[in-house]
Amino acid sequence: MYLGSWKIDDYLTIPCNTHTPSTGAATDADAVPTYRVYEDDTGTAIESGSTAKLDDANTTGFYAIKIQLDAVTGYEKGKTYTIYISATVGGVIGTMSHTFQIEAEVDANVVSDTSIAQASTALTNATWTDLKAGYITGAVALQSVCTETRLTELDAANLPTDIANVKAETNLIVGDTNELQTDWKNGGRLDLLLDACALEATVAALNNISAADAEGACDNALATMFTSAAQLVDDIWDEVLTGATHNIATSAGRRLRELGAYHITSGTAQGGAAHSITLAAADTAADHIYNRNLIVILAGTGIGQTRTIVDFANATKVAVVDRDWWIQPDATSEYTIIPDDTPLVTDHGVATAGTNNTITIRASASAISSTYSNDIILIMAGTGIGQSRLISSYNGGTKVVTVCENWTTNPDNTSVYVIIPYGHAHVCAIGVTPLADIRTQADDALTSYDPPTDAEMVARTLPSADYFDPSADNVALTAAAIDAILDEVIGDAVHATPNSVGAMLHAVYCRFMQKRTATDTVEKAYKLDDITELKAFTLADDGTTSSRT
Repeated sequence: MYLGSWKIDDYLTIPCNTHTPSTGAATDADAVPTYRVYEDDTGTAIESGSTAKLDDANTTGFYAIKIQLDAVTGYEKGKTYTIYISATVGGVIGTMSHTFQIEAEVDANVVSDTSIAQASTALTNATWTDLKAGYITGAVALQSVCTETRLTELDAANLPTDIANVKAETNLIVGDTNELQTDWKNGGRLDLLLDACALEATVAALNNISAADAEGACDNALATMFTSAAQLVDDIWDEVLTGATHNIATSAGRRLRELGAYHITSGTAQGGAAHSITLAAADTAADHIYNRNLIVILAGTGIGQTRTIVDFANATKVAVVDRDWWIQPDATSEYTIIPDDTPLVTDHGVATAGTNNTITIRASASAISSTYSNDIILIMAGTGIGQSRLISSYNGGTKVVTVCENWTTNPDNTSVYVIIPYGHAHVCAIGVTPLADIRTQADDALTSYDPPTDAEMVARTLPSADYFDPSADNVALTAAAIDAILDEVIGDAVHATPNSVGAMLHAVYCRFMQKRTATDTVEKAYKLDDITELKAFTLADDGTTSSRT
């Protein structure tokens, strides 16, 4: 069966049916039929495979093949192909074959009953002059078709000569046409000649054209492509940059494309709040994907502001930022998000709860307990904004941060926090048990302290071993050192540092040792608050000397 003429890359579907050999009844094959495709009269198949069973529930022995006639497989223009199908039913092998063409000059489908009938009618109505000139009006030429009536009208004596002349002229026409087709194709003589003529005409035209005409021609050409210079500019700026079309090293397109890689996303906000912004509805990304990146307001309300994103929820498109906006963004605010994962903080995010001395931080915070101990936590936005506390402990399982000092305003699930590394040793951060141990040791040291007696001080002897332990790396005071301290001369010139021991002793000396009165007087010493009395002194004076009791 002839299947017609097809074009390269067309899809061709070929059905086939299987039957019982003895009865001819439709029957499914023992296995799906196979096929092989041959080009012209070659003996090697260019393609082979298996058919597919179609609509098995409603048909019997019905199969089909769908192949693409592409050049990669080996199909060529002007070739004829035969498809050979083989099937086995009840152990008996049956075959069938079909032919088709690829872009044939003459499609065999043209030769049909209809076309033959049309040719017959045309020949019946034609005159001998029409036939001799080689014309058939209104139908396809079919030289082998003639009616008996028209043949009797022909001049039998001249017929052989006329036929020979027609053949000769036909051969000349066919020969000329074939040569013309060869010359006309790309690279043929006529094609090269025409290309040369066109080039010569183009060069001559360019030699004679003026600068003004050339500029006008360019303007006209651009005018056919762009309605205005503004459109040309817009089309340039709206050009989509891709690696496939803008990848020339150091070119403007590639440089711009590389700069674009630093940009994560951009759009126009849907709205904003005190310390958040609702991104564009089309800005779809995974939850938390923008965390710790920078969002910049490029245009509209709030232009020029920059904040760090601490949390992003894709369902709501809300990005929470690290602190309140000076001007809240709205639906006119155009933004861009750029990467910035600088580790300036240990952690930040939105709290989930809080008490008088705790704050529960985000669920994705560190799972390791004590990670944030001794760091400082600051409330940057939301409830409790402006507060900062030293962290005394952290539970990695519950995410609860305990602070040293109670909050003035308890944080809650609106509080945006930042944890910054502190590293400074703080008594509060030592913990309850270690601090109790330190206090116990201090109390024991004070209780076991045995101060020197007056006799020991006068004799200037070293302290006894029960309250002074040289093994503890203490510096022992020698008798010479004690003598030097006690023999120190106190005066304005050498002990002038305000509030120093030397300065205070010198002041007391001047106040009491140089006192001169005619009667007894009572002098009192007070603490620096001028309220608490330390000691009262009674001074008796005969006018020349003084004594103190």
